Amino acid sequence: MGYKEKWYHNSYFRSFCFNWNNPVYKKIYDWLGSENILVDVGCGSGEFLLLSADKINLGYGLELSNQLILQSQRKLPQTLKEKIFFLQTDFLNWQQKAEIDTLTLIFVLHEIEPKLRIQVMHKALDLAKSVIVADYVTPQPFNPAGMFNYLAELLTPKDHFRNFRHFQHQHWLNSYIKENNLQVMKEEKILSGSYHLLKISQR
Repeated sequence: MGYKEKWYHNSYFRSFCFNWNNPVYKKIYDWLGSENILVDVGCGSGEFLLLSADKINLGYGLELSNQLILQSQRKLPQTLKEKIFFLQTDFLNWQQKAEIDTLTLIFVLHEIEPKLRIQVMHKALDLAKSVIVADYVTPQPFNPAGMFNYLAELLTPKDHFRNFRHFQHQHWLNSYIKENNLQVMKEEKILSGSYHLLKISQR
């Protein structure tokens, strides 16, 4: 899908980011109803699906990194192994016949190449009744939260940072919603206006 198998965060940085992102997970959790099927694309080490377990009947976490899938599976309690499944797969090649209630893309879109970004969004909207996206506000605010986010991205590999800059400069998420005439069901900006959360669907 354009991201690499290796994950650019080391263990310390990923732990720090999880704590930083925790309000994002909680807000998205509040937006969930009683979901029959929830799919988290780019699930990382599985925190969001585990947080949402009490609201879903069936959950799939999709991730390219084998290392992160192994971490997710180690965290999965025995009691949830029949309702949550972590899969190492490319979302664009993943086949799902049952209708998905909600699909989440949490800090995924800014990482990937522009052409693939469009393909991911098109497929997400085709598969799911609603798509919840959490990513960076564009442009980032000139405040400590915005500066922290920019610095964190600056430390990533060049291709990742290039994709982040494109996402920022093109005001990508707002532009995509407008160009495709999507319905915005819910929207909020949190953490000093640096993170953008949207629940969207096709009209």
